[in-house]
Amino acid sequence: MSSAVEPATVAGDSESAGPPVDPDYPVTPVPLHARKPFFSLAVVLLGFTIFTPTMLAGAALGTAFSFWKLMVVIAAGSAILGVYVAMMGFVGARTGLTTVVMARYSFGTRGSKLASILLGGTQIGWYGVIIGTIGDLTAQALGWDSYLARRR
Repeated sequence: MSSAVEPATVAGDSESAGPPVDPDYPVTPVPLHARKPFFSLAVVLLGFTIFTPTMLAGAALGTAFSFWKLMVVIAAGSAILGVYVAMMGFVGARTGLTTVVMARYSFGTRGSKLASILLGGTQIGWYGVIIGTIGDLTAQALGWDSYLARRR
């Protein structure tokens, strides 16, 4: 019996058959035992809607349209997003593939890098939107009025 520890699998190392280095399965199908239950995913998705910039955008839409036109805009936007997300979720649930791996099948290895850059860029962009919104609301709440806070 050996007490030596096996080295972790390194990307591109086909000789070792140890556990994956990243437990989130970024480039391999997620096995059934590692998939998250519906409730935990629903909580995350609900968090996307209860979000300060989303509420501010909704408030701006609410004043831009009459009530019935607003209902049509909300229904159309929700239907488009719902169909898109449902199709992606269905494929992901059936295959265990992440968005990045699905992009490899659609766009190839090189093309999927563009999809990854776009996804990463939107995350960085939304972080900037959140910081700007929270900073602006904090400045308004505390009565801070400076050149840097109000420069637009």
